[in-house]
Amino acid sequence: MTRRLESVSEDDLALIDPDQLAARAAALIPTPHPFVQLGPFYTTRSVTRWLGITRQALDQRVRARKMLGCPTADGGQRVYPVWQFTDDGRPISQLAEVLDTLRQAIDDPWTWATWLAAPVPECLEGMPAYRWLAEGRNPEPVLVEARRTASRLAQ
Repeated sequence: MTRRLESVSEDDLALIDPDQLAARAAALIPTPHPFVQLGPFYTTRSVTRWLGITRQALDQRVRARKMLGCPTADGGQRVYPVWQFTDDGRPISQLAEVLDTLRQAIDDPWTWATWLAAPVPECLEGMPAYRWLAEGRNPEPVLVEARRTASRLAQ
């Protein structure tokens, strides 16, 4: 955050509403959740504030599988794994394609999150798929594994 603030000119800083800036900064603090191994997580409120979008726009992104939102058991609220976002709030590369591939076999965001966060010992140098993608590596091995997993789950 410091690096980004240092890159803003003084003229631009004069145009920034301090309350809005504080709200966006606070939205970046992950919320603890019982599924720690898959988290930390952002809340809907955190993501909408951070990205400056409406709840409806966020819902559209989740429904289109451009972003991963996992429903909680308490009334259908969603949580969003922090690891799916780049520093500027965009989803990691190829996330939508991986989610679409996994959805062909199972329509469950928690299963998708678990798959993305689990280390893959036989490939991906033992790292989770999300980390492989976040590091900007060739996405093809992740997509191959996603297709294999979807094929197994569909049986």
